[in-house]
Amino acid sequence: MEYFEEGFDWDSFLVPYSQAVRELALKFNLFKSQCEEQDGYSHIHYVTARLKSVNSIIDKAKRYSIQLNELGLKLNDIAGIRLVTKFEHDVEALAKLIELRTDMRAVVKKDYFSEPKQSGYKAMHIIVEYDVNTVNGFQTVLCEIQLRTIAMDFWASIEHSLKYKYKDEMPESLQSRLVDSANAVMGLDYEMGKIREEIVAAQKMYSQKQLTVARIAAGLKILSNSGNTELYRQYADDFSKSREEDNILQLMLLGKELEKDLRELNIGTGFLV
Repeated sequence: MEYFEEGFDWDSFLVPYSQAVRELALKFNLFKSQCEEQDGYSHIHYVTARLKSVNSIIDKAKRYSIQLNELGLKLNDIAGIRLVTKFEHDVEALAKLIELRTDMRAVVKKDYFSEPKQSGYKAMHIIVEYDVNTVNGFQTVLCEIQLRTIAMDFWASIEHSLKYKYKDEMPESLQSRLVDSANAVMGLDYEMGKIREEIVAAQKMYSQKQLTVARIAAGLKILSNSGNTELYRQYADDFSKSREEDNILQLMLLGKELEKDLRELNIGTGFLV
């Protein structure tokens, strides 16, 4: 059966999907940055995005007998976003946040953590409706958001490569080893989840330290440029000593004192929390 008309304008068809991918990737990266700055921790470890190729769209449509005029309704992964997390706990937290967002509407949720695929694949898939404002007006497109842990993302990338190589004829022995490795990944995620609080606390402390150091350095530059050499040397010496002792509390106090002095000298404010 011929599904696609010759000369179909794929470029125009994919425009809103391409725009959705770019916008959603930007939004989730901004969300990640804001969480890290505000809380010292983000449920998102990193974001990837992709637009399904025309050949992949055609292959999948043929497999599922999807007609040309049904693509936008029945093929829900033309636009894809992947949110990779450190812990399984973060997957559920992110899923809830996505469902609460008003700039997209969750319509389907597939929980492969509760019920992994036969291959061992574990992830959370959420299909969302997303409105894009194109030159031809608003258009609603479907986008698949995948939520995975780092460990499962690594496993899935290996499985994808093997499936591409063997198509539908992967040797049973190899498939069995993939399932075993998926179970090992599940065990790793479980063990890491048990020490999650300690890891998150350490990461927050590290993030706070890095942010404080960067802001003190910015304040010292302002102080140096002001020509107040004596005060600059005093703070620079204290800063160097606090960093050598790796004392985060002392660094935070130093930062607040520096901000106070800069405010009183009226030469720079607002660069420290």
